[in-house]
Amino acid sequence: MPTEHPVNDPAWTPPRLIHTFTGHLFTGTLKLLVVALLFWVSTLFGDSMTASLGTSIGVLVATLLLGELLAVGIERPFVIRGRLNEPGGWGYSVLPLLAYLLTGAVFAFIAWGNSVTAVVFGIIHAAVNMGLFFLIRPWQAGETQQETDAKLAEFKAMTKEHFAEDIVEIKTRARERTKNAYYATKDKKRRQSKSEDQD
Repeated sequence: MPTEHPVNDPAWTPPRLIHTFTGHLFTGTLKLLVVALLFWVSTLFGDSMTASLGTSIGVLVATLLLGELLAVGIERPFVIRGRLNEPGGWGYSVLPLLAYLLTGAVFAFIAWGNSVTAVVFGIIHAAVNMGLFFLIRPWQAGETQQETDAKLAEFKAMTKEHFAEDIVEIKTRARERTKNAYYATKDKKRRQSKSEDQD
């Protein structure tokens, strides 16, 4: 009998929508940079493609904003019901993917109509999204907050232990520099005072 994936306790609250959307924007921007690069390369070899820079940027930005807004809205009920930031499951993973694909196709059609340019953009956009989908595997449930906090604490402890000797050495050198500077200043003042007395 398969065991259920652990979830956060009932007191857990999901992240604010603005934080979720910001995270989506970051990932979506990286994704669309790949789309933009591949689309630009395709225009170099496609004689029948007509895509101005302004129109291409407009399509990319519109696809990014609307696609990520839809994805956040679709994922939210699954997050709340599953009590996980990444609850997994096919509904949570496939529905946002369909929203991405539909958004890219719609804006490509609006910008370039029923043309080769729109088809090429749609194919590239779909391929990049599908590639990311299978890369990150969103159908698999993510970690609970307790698991994330435990890993973060373990990482901090490992980092502190790894750099402990370096930290001690840096502090020792800093104390030595401070002490040397203090005595150098004190010695300088003493010589100045002695010189004034001789005058």
